[in-house]
Amino acid sequence: ENDRMSAPLGSADVGDRRWQARWRTVSSYFSAPCLHVSLATGGAGGAAIFAVRFLSSRQLPASLTWGAAVAGLLAGTNWAVCRRAMYVMLKEKSAAQPLGASGMSEEDAAALRAALGR
Repeated sequence: ENDRMSAPLGSADVGDRRWQARWRTVSSYFSAPCLHVSLATGGAGGAAIFAVRFLSSRQLPASLTWGAAVAGLLAGTNWAVCRRAMYVMLKEKSAAQPLGASGMSEEDAAALRAALGR
């Protein structure tokens, strides 16, 4: 066990770490903020447009194209708007919080205040 810790990293170790990092990225994708709301909005809007187009024209390929296009545009737009609002809220929240209240030492907070000109 200690031999493994002191040995230099081999290509198998690097490959294993790379695979683990990729798996963490893929598995955490679904917990991204705004994702569920954006996909639900896009899916509902796309399904509604598909239904209206199909009931009015009875042309399946055109209806599917319109539904998919609207779903993608709605989901992408909702994602961008939601993420922008989230970042603005986080920025306002961090600006409103006093520097010493974040668990930072008072000396560090004083140095940061001096650097920021507060």
